[in-house]
Amino acid sequence: TKKRKGEKKMKKITTLVLSLVLVLAMSITAFAATPNDDVKAALKEAGVTGEYYDQAVKFLANNELTAEQAEAVVYQVKEAKKNAGDAKSVADLSADQISKIKTNITIAANAVGAKVSFANKTISVTDAKGTQYTVSSNPVKATGATTTATVAGIAVLAMGLVACGVAVSKKRFA
Repeated sequence: TKKRKGEKKMKKITTLVLSLVLVLAMSITAFAATPNDDVKAALKEAGVTGEYYDQAVKFLANNELTAEQAEAVVYQVKEAKKNAGDAKSVADLSADQISKIKTNITIAANAVGAKVSFANKTISVTDAKGTQYTVSSNPVKATGATTTATVAGIAVLAMGLVACGVAVSKKRFA
């Protein structure tokens, strides 16, 4: 009986130790997000993509924000999202919405010690180190064939058809 009690006690201790080892082995180390990560997440949540997001990431890679700065920027990003309303692109924004969003961008830039300027559909942000980050507010580039190239292509095809017709008719009459 003493032997059984000792075995039961040992089994309980072994079970407890194994359970503890399993818990420690299966736990995942969690790292706190940096203030810069908070800003990136807010930009993504607001729907900022493409060139705008890329330039913001470049800025953040060169400028580590404090928690207070990140909080101020995140707030302005959320306000800009509210000001944009249902607009899907810059072209869908009214002049009033654009004005309000420019104000949000300026306040966010000031919060991180940067200067911002708006000129000719371009947004330029200069950080405290003097590095400039520029984004065109119309990042869609015209692609594809131009009208001249299309007309020239059709003319070449037409001449090819005429040449084929002449060759066929010469064979018939020869």
